[in-house]
Amino acid sequence: MGFLAPWFLAGIAAVGLPVWLHLLRRHRTTPLPFSSLMFFEKRTQSSVRQRKLRYLLLFSLRAALLVLLALAFANPFFSTSVPVENSRKLVVVAVDRSFSMRTTGALSGTRLDEAKAKARDFVSALAGGAQMQVLALDSQVAYLTRAIRDKSQAIEAVNSITPGDGRSSFGELVRAARVLQQSAKAQLEVHFFSDLQQSSAPPSFADLDPGPHASIHLHPIQAAATPNWTVEAASAPALVWDSKPVTVTATIAGWHASNSVQRTASLFIDGKSIASKQVTVPAKGQAQVQFQFTPGHGRHRGEIRLDEHDRLPQDDRFLFAVERAEPERILFLDSTRTGRGSLYYRAAIESVHASPFVVDTAAIGNAGSLQFDKYAVVVLSDPGKLTGDTEKALHNYVQNGGGLLLLAGPESAMNGSLPITQTNVAEVNVRRGDQAVTAVDTQHPALQNTNQFSGVTFSPVVRLQPSDARVLLRTGDGAPVLVEQSVGGGRVLTMAATLDGATTNLPLQAAFVPFVQESALYLAGEEAAQSNMAVGSVVELRRSPQQTGSVSVTGPDDKADIPLNEAAASQNFRLDREGFYDIRRADGRRRLVAANADRRESDLAPMPPDVMQLWQKSGDTTNAPVQTTGATTQRPYSLWRYVLLLALLAAIVESVIASRYLSAKEVA
Repeated sequence: MGFLAPWFLAGIAAVGLPVWLHLLRRHRTTPLPFSSLMFFEKRTQSSVRQRKLRYLLLFSLRAALLVLLALAFANPFFSTSVPVENSRKLVVVAVDRSFSMRTTGALSGTRLDEAKAKARDFVSALAGGAQMQVLALDSQVAYLTRAIRDKSQAIEAVNSITPGDGRSSFGELVRAARVLQQSAKAQLEVHFFSDLQQSSAPPSFADLDPGPHASIHLHPIQAAATPNWTVEAASAPALVWDSKPVTVTATIAGWHASNSVQRTASLFIDGKSIASKQVTVPAKGQAQVQFQFTPGHGRHRGEIRLDEHDRLPQDDRFLFAVERAEPERILFLDSTRTGRGSLYYRAAIESVHASPFVVDTAAIGNAGSLQFDKYAVVVLSDPGKLTGDTEKALHNYVQNGGGLLLLAGPESAMNGSLPITQTNVAEVNVRRGDQAVTAVDTQHPALQNTNQFSGVTFSPVVRLQPSDARVLLRTGDGAPVLVEQSVGGGRVLTMAATLDGATTNLPLQAAFVPFVQESALYLAGEEAAQSNMAVGSVVELRRSPQQTGSVSVTGPDDKADIPLNEAAASQNFRLDREGFYDIRRADGRRRLVAANADRRESDLAPMPPDVMQLWQKSGDTTNAPVQTTGATTQRPYSLWRYVLLLALLAAIVESVIASRYLSAKEVA
């Protein structure tokens, strides 16, 4: 017996109300005329007679009513043993189809073939009428059937499992088991057929607990670590802008090898062999080998390949993509006649060898005749008040994914706000001393590869007052001098200074060139360009849902991976298998992306036996999966409805008794 809300028992103190009504009633007398009382001695009248309880039955009913109400709100209960809901058991057959299951098995075929054979034998041996469900696991869980009793349908689902390129995640399997147990309302018996890689276990062992009314049964495919050699990585630039040779650095790793071996690594470009080199891989170590090639214009499919194969030949190659492109154009719109700001900016862009950008300059007054769509970035220096057509064209450009660098100066201070972002600016009437940069957001892509801003000072004539922005730079007085805002699918960086050296010494400091380069790459959307990605990674197709434009993805099988009815709305795409993907983003840019299996799958060492045993014991042993006729659990049985019913009955009787007393008093 207990109370679910014991604090409501404090309401029993309200019993004092009927006590006051029945015990402490004041004695009433009828005043009578009398002569002077000046010769009478003052004396306290005894009230013992009036302090006797009257109407005991009515008093008891009222006290009982208050006590019952307090008990009802306290929610009394007692525990009772009840069978598990629905009194049934669900057998889950989970088969690992991750990349490592492609390894050649000890008997015949691959590890996946052995796992499927064991799963089929297990299903065939189940008792007739058993309820089962078939799952496939890599980095995600695929539900191949619903809860069924047909063994032939379950075996057909097992046979349909094909090898994948994803990384297995045992934590995902356990999370799926918890969801199944809650939805099925049954005891869960999970049978997992896998090579049980140690690298697939979650960091915390608690994440392997399947929860109450569930248990894990492991069916391992291997018992010991298997030696394996792999191309672990290939480093190459994703984008190049000149005709100089490109260096590709490949890392060859040997897992669980007792001796060093010599392997032959080859470079292939667009399916053609370019060069081969011998490399010695130390025991349980790594070795690097470098190649060079000169890419022509366009996109190229590269591959590092090991000539000798082992039990997992699929990881003996590594894909990468290289594109030689024409430099993109930046438009610098200047409001000053000197052009010093545009001169500094262009010098910073051109100071980098093989720069990805070319700078065009123009006066803001002539911006109405320009086509912004052909520029990757627009720099707007102290714009002041723009004409309606120019501001509308710039807004559409940013809305559709363009990058904008806004520089605020005296003209902006006079206008009171900045175009496109509508950021309010306040004019600094009193010229203060130079303020050094004291806070830098080094996690931002535009600043993380930039040198520290030591020695950089600002003495701006405007103070930014952004309402919704990320502050990237602050000065010692707390003023934001560089902020980022999003407008539709575009990016906008706003600086509280121009680049002519009048309000900041940034153009004269070492941080200027890296900042100009990195911010231009970020605004152009090229800061995340990679020559290769892991299977399971997500590629951004549009920066925001507001960004217009159709997208397309052509997968490794040269088929469209995004249906036409989703091309105008898809925002991201998940790389689900190895190969090359031809991607066209919403801003019109096309990129070739190479996807490789996660190389953690190349470590073929299984989980230690003691960890496996602990995992199998991590389920709720008090409710272990047995025949459901004897499975019970403790549940609270609430009594508040019955107590409230008694309180209602007491209230009715109290009303009847009280009415009788009142009627008798009136007659008297």
